[in-house]
Amino acid sequence: MSRLSRPSAGAELRADVVTAERAPDELAQRWHELAVAAGNPFVLPEWHAAWVAAHPADAPLVLVCRERSGDIVGVVPLVLRDRCLLPAGEELADWCGPACAPQDAARVATAVIDALSRTSQRWDVWHLDRCRADGSWLDGLRRAADGSAIKLLPHRGDDVLVEVDLERDGPELTTNKKRRELERLDRRLREAHDVQLRRSTTPAQIEHDLDALLRLRTARWDVSFDAPEESFLRALVGSLERLELLRLWAIDVDGEPAGVLLGWRLGSRAFAYSHAFDRAHERFGIGMALLAHAVRAAADEGCARYDMLRGDEHFKGSFHISTAEVTCYRAVRRRSLARLQAEAFVGARSAYKRLRPQQRERLRRALRI
Repeated sequence: MSRLSRPSAGAELRADVVTAERAPDELAQRWHELAVAAGNPFVLPEWHAAWVAAHPADAPLVLVCRERSGDIVGVVPLVLRDRCLLPAGEELADWCGPACAPQDAARVATAVIDALSRTSQRWDVWHLDRCRADGSWLDGLRRAADGSAIKLLPHRGDDVLVEVDLERDGPELTTNKKRRELERLDRRLREAHDVQLRRSTTPAQIEHDLDALLRLRTARWDVSFDAPEESFLRALVGSLERLELLRLWAIDVDGEPAGVLLGWRLGSRAFAYSHAFDRAHERFGIGMALLAHAVRAAADEGCARYDMLRGDEHFKGSFHISTAEVTCYRAVRRRSLARLQAEAFVGARSAYKRLRPQQRERLRRALRI
């Protein structure tokens, strides 16, 4: 661990950097606790370690924020790739931010901006993708960057995170009609097939059901993880299972997985991360049945929230949901070519949004030529 910067006058925290692939055990334990406090599984040390192990070209760069007493109050896990700072697994994470208690997010932001302004590490741009707009992290970054060597620029459009407040609204579907329809479809499925709904609990089951999820996902959406991403996912699932955080549910139809939901629990929150089912059983509502069971199971465990993560797909509206906006920024050094490139992107994006629909379509056609 090496000091990135000295605390400036009046600074409450200092930021140090860890560049080892595996964090020391003492740090990893505290880091895990802070990720739980943040309610964000995508900043867990297990997530970061699994990603770095599967992507050796991504150099770990973890900012550790400490009180003057030495107590760790925040961790911002990043990787350095081609002079870009990225959250580990940026492509697969639903939102990014610090591992810290929510009330400390602004202080952590100040320490991180101060550290990155002074460090000799060779970075040009920091991808601040899918930051929650409802907390103090982004506000803290903006205030800290004002007048510093770093500039924050909006990057692209917003998205939303979807969750169910289990304590306030409960785990059930929004209407009796929807509940009765789901029960009717379940009866029809069970009349025609041997059906078992189960949670994967043994290593053999977990491997079998993860294989099924990947296969079903590829068949349904014609997309698949590349080899390093799949290696990352398997390592992550193994770590979550060892920590007893994994929640992997499957519906077997005639002895074969027809639907699989990969999720986990973190503190008082449960998460649905990846979900796929066999098209042959779509008419029986098998995907919704699996999700509804996972939500009820989380409530039975005593979870306060069930996170359905990014995207406002129609099926999520069958539950009593609330949404939180996420937005994307780029942090750049003010004296750099990256700043000019980022500003050009922002300017082009703003000009595009001002175009009339017909003008946008003509531009899209021209760019395809």
